[in-house]
Amino acid sequence: FNIIVLWFICRAFIMVETKIARYYNGKLWKLKKAEKNKTYYTMRPYKDPKTNKIKTKRKWLGRDEIQATIKFNAFWDAMQEKEKVYQETDVLVPMRPAFWSGMGEMPKRELTLPVDENIYYTWLRNKVLEKKFQELADGTGFHNFVRLPEIINHTFDTPLELLYKNYTNSRKYKRSTDADEKKKTKKAWELFVSLHGKLNLEQITKEDVEKYENYLHSQDYLDRTIHHYKSRVVKVLNRNKKKSGINKPKLLQVLEYFSEFEDLEINSSNSIAAQVIDLEDFQVLYDNASLEMKAVMMLCLNTATYIIEVARFKRSDINFKHQTLMTQRNKTGQCRKFAYLWNRTVKDLEAYLATRTDKTDVLFIAKHGTEYKDGAGLRTKWWKLRDDCDLLHIKFNHLRDTFETVGKEIGTVSQYHIDMVMGHSSGKTSERYTHRRIHNELKKACLRIEKDYF
Repeated sequence: FNIIVLWFICRAFIMVETKIARYYNGKLWKLKKAEKNKTYYTMRPYKDPKTNKIKTKRKWLGRDEIQATIKFNAFWDAMQEKEKVYQETDVLVPMRPAFWSGMGEMPKRELTLPVDENIYYTWLRNKVLEKKFQELADGTGFHNFVRLPEIINHTFDTPLELLYKNYTNSRKYKRSTDADEKKKTKKAWELFVSLHGKLNLEQITKEDVEKYENYLHSQDYLDRTIHHYKSRVVKVLNRNKKKSGINKPKLLQVLEYFSEFEDLEINSSNSIAAQVIDLEDFQVLYDNASLEMKAVMMLCLNTATYIIEVARFKRSDINFKHQTLMTQRNKTGQCRKFAYLWNRTVKDLEAYLATRTDKTDVLFIAKHGTEYKDGAGLRTKWWKLRDDCDLLHIKFNHLRDTFETVGKEIGTVSQYHIDMVMGHSSGKTSERYTHRRIHNELKKACLRIEKDYF
């Protein structure tokens, strides 16, 4: 209710300020909007330390029209007191002697207007106490208009839903092409919110954060996985540090709660040791698998692929003539994956595809006729297969680990070729390689690994 009242109050205030433009020392200062990024701004005066002349530069006021209007008027009123606008830039202070030895002293950086929103709220609080605003409240029926100082002093609740919305609306989020990371962040945030059941940031306690961490430990996750779950929640909180309408002191307090718990040894050999599937266990799983799962298992072992990635593979990614795989990993940066397919892998893929009557380009298709969303259906089939074989201790990512581990143990396979198959960052490799070159260059490496394992 308070937020709605404040919105109406600010909207009424904008209606009074029919022209957001001011004259100061014969110069016009206006509230403008940059069409490119849809952000409001005004031109801020500053003193050029080199020429000692007054120049102007943009002062960004945000995308919200109401907030921008309030900030602009507070900015203009502050300009009436020069000591708040123009700071001395020619005051010399000593710098670090070890680095600046012999260079004398450097000037201070210019101090600009404060950006603390409390200054704008204080200015607005003083404004609404003026008689004309009280008259406006009586004339419009917004009697709470004159209670704005009391409303502003009240700490508004910050919905957790708003925090995640601000995260997804951030430029960094929209520019990111890593769809996997976005989904994992959403999953971590929803898990955190569901565990404590709180709706507002102000309700979060240290015990709630501890409960989240204890739950992660109870799932027998690796330290690295627990670290990722926590860091993704922290990422959402950090994206709200510069957002308006957020209880900043409480936000910083919750971030501090996360930093107080144990430092996980995410780079220790115990927590990230690769797991290799013994050939005997692999054969048991393979013999009991369906045609589809046989093709999935063999392809993932052959190409060192995660289950979420194999679910996205297309038929067009594979050249059956040259037995090559070329695909783009859904990761940040230029991560591309290349592999030579073994004869046994091609045989299983062709046997599975022979059962398909559809024309879709998706390599592995679910019952509903599209790809397995995030590999969920394939995970279920993999779990049932392991359960039937009493091999639940074997994880799907162990197939990927097996390929790299065997490749390194052989000693005759280069790390460069292993990285190409693993899909590690490879720059613009796709512009330099064709199917035939990958066939010629990777064939020997992939066949050595197949021979050593089988």
